[in-house]
Amino acid sequence: MEKVAIIGMGTSGMAVLAGYEKVVDPSTVSIDCYDSSGSLGKGYPYRMDSDEVILNLKTRKISYNYEDNDDLARWLEENDLQEPVYTPRNVFGVYMKSRMEDTAKKIQANLMEEKIIRIDKAGNQWELGTESGKINKYDRVHLCCGELKQYDYYGLKGEENFIQEIFPLEEKLQGVQKGNICVIGTSLTGVDVATYLLSKNRGDHITMFSRSCMIPTVRVEPVEVSINVLTMECLKKHLEEYYGRIAFEEFDALFLEELESHGIDFEKFQEFHMCGGIEGLERNIDSPDDLAVVQALLPPMNGIFNKVWDCMPVTDRVRFREKWHPFLTHNRSPLPLESAEILIQAKKEHRLSMVKGVGGIKKNGKYKLIMADGKEHEIEYDYIINATGLDVRMREIEESNPLLDQLLEKRYASVCEYGGLTLVPGKMCVISPLYGTLENLHGHGVLAVGVQYRNNSTMMIQKTAHELIKSLYSSK
Repeated sequence: MEKVAIIGMGTSGMAVLAGYEKVVDPSTVSIDCYDSSGSLGKGYPYRMDSDEVILNLKTRKISYNYEDNDDLARWLEENDLQEPVYTPRNVFGVYMKSRMEDTAKKIQANLMEEKIIRIDKAGNQWELGTESGKINKYDRVHLCCGELKQYDYYGLKGEENFIQEIFPLEEKLQGVQKGNICVIGTSLTGVDVATYLLSKNRGDHITMFSRSCMIPTVRVEPVEVSINVLTMECLKKHLEEYYGRIAFEEFDALFLEELESHGIDFEKFQEFHMCGGIEGLERNIDSPDDLAVVQALLPPMNGIFNKVWDCMPVTDRVRFREKWHPFLTHNRSPLPLESAEILIQAKKEHRLSMVKGVGGIKKNGKYKLIMADGKEHEIEYDYIINATGLDVRMREIEESNPLLDQLLEKRYASVCEYGGLTLVPGKMCVISPLYGTLENLHGHGVLAVGVQYRNNSTMMIQKTAHELIKSLYSSK
């Protein structure tokens, strides 16, 4: 019997557990799942929080089981809960934990409300130490412990009224009541913060900023589309012909042709729908037709983009990110209409503004934004809320995640230049600077962001874990 440990039981840990339940006979494995009581079965984003903090995917588009999109709706009905268009994050967390407990019973896995604080190589096994002093050895370990902080780009850590960790919002923002508030970040996380504060009538004025000042596009009414040009079959045929490689120019031409086959002019689309700020949201709502096509096209192409990323030369990845990353990022995970309407209304009421061209932040009593030209922005701020992306390059890892820091210090792992850990694509095995490929140590979720392009959707994480487990074990 193989002994397996899953470290971290948020989205990626639950995906691994579900993968084992689908593939492996319970009599052939012994699985221990580790996490703190607050995160076990929920993870960082789905802990108890305000009902105003909602998922950006509709209820029937997200699930514990990527092969069954109706599972969340079915669970809501089972528990006499109304099915909303967008489920609150805290409700989704309760659902995920419930399904995890069901899965654990089926696969006879042990759910351990304890954190792993030590990991050591012990021959062909891994020795794990818990915070209570227990020590166990495992034949295979899945690292799903990617709880990272938002990166502090402006060096404000320790300053009064600077909020670096934002989830759960209801707890972390409890003290933010009045005054001027600045939110760093305009991605979905920044929008979550701003809409929460606005819905609670917190603050006198809210300012949002980021390098691009671009908010994800608004989710519009869906349409049916099919992939016409850049299909997986087309990509595989190309890779067979060109020794498993695809150059940026080749992908670029194929994807532009794909968009054109749906009547989408890439340059005009960017200029109109991705102009940034509140104006961009208003344009999305007023002229949704081509936006609906793009939003319908991108999700089924996730696997294709991941394959392209894996097979593209390193130098070409830079060009890929420069041209296509903003387009894919802002259109693949759209904003709920109700969130967009809150922001638009707040702008009309002069409660919300967006600022572009910020070069720095200084504090002299209150906070001031320093623009790229060196001038001070006119508003003084009482609070700065850090809603930037996670520190996937692990620049502050020693404090935010001591276990990952230990893995790096012992040279069991290294940081990928695109974030997360350096892994073998597909197998998701950790590549150690000291030992080479570690066949029985796997990275998932946030830790795989460097080798899997845009892997941050729940469904993508689940599918990846399932395919990995299938490759490791024979099917039931």
